[in-house]
Amino acid sequence: MTTGVLQKLIGEYVHLAGPNPVFAWQGGEPALRGLDFYREAVQLQQRLGLPGQVVGNGFQTNGTLLDDEWAEFFAGYRFLVGVSLDGPKEFHDAHRRGADGEGSWERVIRGIQSLRRHGVEFNVLCMVTQESVRYPERLFRFFADEDLRYVQFIPLAEPGTKPLQPAAFSIRPEEYGEFLCRLFDQWASEWPPALHIRDFEEFLTIYAGRPQVCCTFQETCGAYCVVEHNGDVYACDFMVEPRWKIGNLVGQPLGEILSSPLFAEFAAQKTRLGEQCKICKWLQLCHGGCPKHRLIAAPTVAAPSYFCEAYQQFFRHSRRRYKRMAERLVSQAAGRPWPGVNGASYRDKAPHRNDPCPCGSGRKYKHCCMGRR
Repeated sequence: MTTGVLQKLIGEYVHLAGPNPVFAWQGGEPALRGLDFYREAVQLQQRLGLPGQVVGNGFQTNGTLLDDEWAEFFAGYRFLVGVSLDGPKEFHDAHRRGADGEGSWERVIRGIQSLRRHGVEFNVLCMVTQESVRYPERLFRFFADEDLRYVQFIPLAEPGTKPLQPAAFSIRPEEYGEFLCRLFDQWASEWPPALHIRDFEEFLTIYAGRPQVCCTFQETCGAYCVVEHNGDVYACDFMVEPRWKIGNLVGQPLGEILSSPLFAEFAAQKTRLGEQCKICKWLQLCHGGCPKHRLIAAPTVAAPSYFCEAYQQFFRHSRRRYKRMAERLVSQAAGRPWPGVNGASYRDKAPHRNDPCPCGSGRKYKHCCMGRR
């Protein structure tokens, strides 16, 4: 990206985004652009931003180029860094190799150590692959033992070379459903959970009566846009293709691009649901999932998600515990004890094994929900 495109992007976006503009720097690998580029970006944000604005920056990286100089910069400007780390070495190195064929796990860990030394806020993006999908407990334990507390799990699934068939390396829906259920069991086995797992926490917010934050499960798309190096603007980083190019900011004002009918059409296409989704009892939790996953094995965005089976299995498995957790969360937020039954209440810890079960069954906790927390 040239300085001219960068300046136009920042100068126009800060005037559109309200008090808290957020820039998410991605690639490819964004660190390849060099640290001076981001120093220039921050200077432009400071110079072009409006009085009172607080600008946020995210940086999604494979971590292999991070060192103390990068970390000092991130800490100084309070970047939130996302690091791609697929768990233990053998899982990570199965796919994330350098040009020399060597795995990148050690370099990523060194990059994380640099971030920690400088107090940089960061989280982990973990791709769930064919190598790791059968080992959710091991992944959970790895991240907990390494004190990597903020994790996002992403299922690996892409369109294949043959029409309407997933790529051979994609994980299967039934595998992912089992993965989610077992991972949830680990996550929900203590309060507060040992890890902050993005999707699990965001489903909890829905059960607690709050709106969904993640675009994957929101009712419509259009929460952000993508600006390429030459100024081309696309509706979504999963849909960087000619059909969804909504403009180019070199020749058009960004505000005009974002208010284009094509962008509105893209945002609304997610609401095009088939009958299977319209009558599904879990629709308010997933809203059909990401359109990218609907198109992996079907010709239309109205089709169910490739991972529909996985989500339904997970929602059935987790519903009862989510409702109890949400009740507890809402009670704690209001400063009230966690309500139980028969006059019992639990403010900061789970009930004792011989207490009445909070689910209201009338049975002792040890004979009811204790083993399913």
